[in-house]
Amino acid sequence: MTTEHRKAPRRRIKEIRKIGTWGKVMYEHILECGHTETRNRKATVPKIACAWCLRTNAKEIEIRALANPAPMPDDYDSQLLKSETEIDRVRAKLSHEFRVPLEQVDVTAVDVTGKLQISGAVIWLSGAEVRRIADN
Repeated sequence: MTTEHRKAPRRRIKEIRKIGTWGKVMYEHILECGHTETRNRKATVPKIACAWCLRTNAKEIEIRALANPAPMPDDYDSQLLKSETEIDRVRAKLSHEFRVPLEQVDVTAVDVTGKLQISGAVIWLSGAEVRRIADN
């Protein structure tokens, strides 16, 4: 018996079946919940722990969590669109300010409490563009 049985709910024994041959006898305890607990000895008490009930309850909680994910706020899509639009606007402004093609500007955003916020930008400049900006 594992420590798992300590947390398991107690169920009434409906029937006990003796299985196996001499020297290798096991006892199947049929419980009121429908599960079967197999043990080396016949139980002398009317109720025993059902580890299967414990396992199924834990799995049911996991399945419910997967089946019913946390709902997104109604305005989530509009917030995302607004954030992406703002990021594109900043990217265009940097492109215009440094007079480089839009493809050379990369703006990085991170999710902070469900809202995109700009964390930085990278602008790739060729040697000629660096000289042009440095000379001004």
